[in-house]
Amino acid sequence: MKLLLAVFTTLSVFSSLGRSSNLEEWAKTLEQKSLELMFQNISPPGSPSGLVVASPSRIDPEYYYHWVRDSALVMDVIVTLYERETDSKKKQEFFDLLMDFANLSRAIQLTPNLSGGPGDGGDGEPKFNPDGSPYMKDWGRPQNDGPASRAVTLTRFALKLIKEGKWDAARKLYDGKSPSESVIMVDVEYTLRHWQNTSVDLWEEVRGHHFYTRFVQRKALIDGARLADLLGDGTNADIYRKGAAALDIEIKKHLPSDAKYILATLDEAPNKKGKIGNLDVAAILAVLYNDATEESETLLGIDHEMVLATAATLIRQFKKEYKINSIEYDHFGEKMQVALGRYLGDQYYGGNHWFLVTAAFAELCHRNAIKIQQKKRVEITALNKDFYELIVDNLHINVGDAITENDVRFQQMVSGLYEGGERFLRRIRYHAKDDFEFHEQSHRDTGFQLSAENLTWNCAAHLRLLDARTAASSTVSAH
Repeated sequence: MKLLLAVFTTLSVFSSLGRSSNLEEWAKTLEQKSLELMFQNISPPGSPSGLVVASPSRIDPEYYYHWVRDSALVMDVIVTLYERETDSKKKQEFFDLLMDFANLSRAIQLTPNLSGGPGDGGDGEPKFNPDGSPYMKDWGRPQNDGPASRAVTLTRFALKLIKEGKWDAARKLYDGKSPSESVIMVDVEYTLRHWQNTSVDLWEEVRGHHFYTRFVQRKALIDGARLADLLGDGTNADIYRKGAAALDIEIKKHLPSDAKYILATLDEAPNKKGKIGNLDVAAILAVLYNDATEESETLLGIDHEMVLATAATLIRQFKKEYKINSIEYDHFGEKMQVALGRYLGDQYYGGNHWFLVTAAFAELCHRNAIKIQQKKRVEITALNKDFYELIVDNLHINVGDAITENDVRFQQMVSGLYEGGERFLRRIRYHAKDDFEFHEQSHRDTGFQLSAENLTWNCAAHLRLLDARTAASSTVSAH
């Protein structure tokens, strides 16, 4: 870990960079600082190796805990770093860190808690104390997206290990035994047994059947089947695929034929959280965080018309909802996109802008720029038309248009989507502090940062965005 911290030590003069009009320069520093701050929250002093605290904040709000979901999303970024590292010493440190996380996760699986014990519901426990002990107070439990997300992250790591010929390490993560003693198989088996049950959503507020939870559960089962096949466990691989197929049917219920966006929750228990219209940015996060990879397929891709329709609806609603969105140009006279929150009616801290959400929309734009280039064709529908027109300036399209590479609008869309991502990034820069440490939220009226400082999920979201931005930049510049 000391080597990693040394590698990602950043420049000290953040104030001058924070005020620079050069977005490229600012983005590079954001990347460096996000890495540094993220590693500060991994294995902090006094905690087991591999544990991830959500934030250093210990009071108002109290976030100094290891959340299963948050840690999985953060470690997914570490998997990316491991995949791309060419220096053998640094790569080994990333490997060791991921194995530490896997071992810590296995220890947590074996820890009795208020959700249950090993093999008896305990995997649905959402968070643990920073020493790895169970959190023994009231909370929204179970949260069944957590074990599924952890399975997705560690399965991705295991599949990479297999490509590198590290079969023994992969088998430590998935053993194919019954009962299993391996972290991935335990999580996949939990997902298989519990996906039909209601649970509490990723925002820890509402009980029901959630699109976000179901989507990540499906991916956990599909990717788990792929891994099981490679490790000679074809019987369970078939069972996992059958579970994923059953989830396909349930997920489609969130997209009824008369819906204009993805419905966040079905079978919702009574609550007082005030979510308006069953519309939640979690639907975007679900698809973005679990998009198709070479190891898996997906039911809805990032360019699916319902995903884009959901994104467009959220953009329009938050543009009107937040006073800060009346400011459309940054300090340098450059166009910004809107700041977004979780959902309309959010009551937590007054319902404000979340940096990780705005970062997700920037990533959505950049990854769609890449997707269009890959497919070489865009079909304009009544559902996706609004998104493209909101993001791309002066775009003249009609429902039914099939835009291909030979159409001048094709490159306009690719470049416009890339620029859309840049505008969301400028929005993040506009509300950033000079030290690049991002709190969970910024105030809907003033833009002042509030809630938990140095949110680890923010760091991961910014790194995901910047990774997509680099890939999209290469795509755009090549055409």
